[in-house]
Amino acid sequence: MSVDLLSQVKQAFDAPAVREMGVALDEPPERVEQALALGAPAMLAGLLRAANLPDSAASLMDALKGVAGSASLPGEAPGREGQPMLRALFGERLGRVIDVIADACGASSASTTAILGALAPVVARLVREALGGSFSLDGLRRLLAAQAPAIARSAPGGLADALGVNSLAELGTPAPRIPAERPAPHVEGPEAVESSLARWGIPVALGVLVLFAAYSLLPPTREAEAPAVPGAAPEPGRPAAEVADRAAATDRTAEGRPVVETSAKRAAIELPGGGVIETPEGSYLATMVEVLRAGKPVEARAFVAGDLAFDADGALAPGAKESVDRIAKVAAAFPDAKFRVDGRETLKDVDPEKAREAARRRAEAVREALVAAGVPAERISADVVAPNLPAEHPAAVGEDDVPISISILAD
Repeated sequence: MSVDLLSQVKQAFDAPAVREMGVALDEPPERVEQALALGAPAMLAGLLRAANLPDSAASLMDALKGVAGSASLPGEAPGREGQPMLRALFGERLGRVIDVIADACGASSASTTAILGALAPVVARLVREALGGSFSLDGLRRLLAAQAPAIARSAPGGLADALGVNSLAELGTPAPRIPAERPAPHVEGPEAVESSLARWGIPVALGVLVLFAAYSLLPPTREAEAPAVPGAAPEPGRPAAEVADRAAATDRTAEGRPVVETSAKRAAIELPGGGVIETPEGSYLATMVEVLRAGKPVEARAFVAGDLAFDADGALAPGAKESVDRIAKVAAAFPDAKFRVDGRETLKDVDPEKAREAARRRAEAVREALVAAGVPAERISADVVAPNLPAEHPAAVGEDDVPISISILAD
């Protein structure tokens, strides 16, 4: 029978336990609950990663055996008992994992650390119970590999980067093994070497002399010009080939993706609680953060989310995840704000019913993605608005025929 570790972790922390944690940490219960919901898949992801790393597998098994099976409330011992297991799971990346969860749930880094410390012994106990008599590294890997799809669905956005992997799907892949050394090649003795030199040395030397003489008779040639590289103008006193090599080395990102030039400069926007988002200067998110810093508006404010793209069925395009994560970070940084996703009827649809249904699908797709990224469902709603709203309407925007806008709701 399959084991659902995430559901078992959720059952281990009932409403009274969550409230007590909130009192001990001076955090609202909903933030504690959200931190637990995000911390459990993050911890299982860390287990899966560490179990497949040869250098950390042994210490991980020791940590699972050594930690107790129940969590003390953070107010009594703030996650101290689970800290060795957290270090065994995440190593030097522990701080990044804490920041990802803290940004997503709105709790402080100290509270998030304590909550993860309280989660650790519970997760260890449930893993030991699930393995039963087959408590081994191979058994642990099989157990966690079966949880991988649920981990990927429930993990906070940005966890893969914090763990140093391209995607959470890579976590179940064992580290590549170093191939065994090949046997040393056979080396002939001195007598065989001398015999070989005597047989082939003279003809080879004569051949080299003939080639050298023929080459010296050829006319001189100019140095081949390097091919033109866009954006790499030749510099005085510097060979063209060197300029081309330098330009080719700088036209890709650190991840190997080609750089796409854009006229918009990007700016890093610091959020309350220590979070940071990168967005083009003057973007709607930059303006939204300014409005939220000034306090909740007395009237609803609408912002065109032009970076959210959709397919023909109204589902979010794969490239929209980063945009959704940025919006979710802004929502987490301002926990008192409420938002509404407005699916806007497009002027391209002649049939009003089709236009309204398409707008509804887009709005629901964005709302569901934001909830999956950590925004509490009660803080975000979805609606449909007509095109060409009058300027005084609270959902009115300056652009025509846009698919989605996001409104900050007034009190």
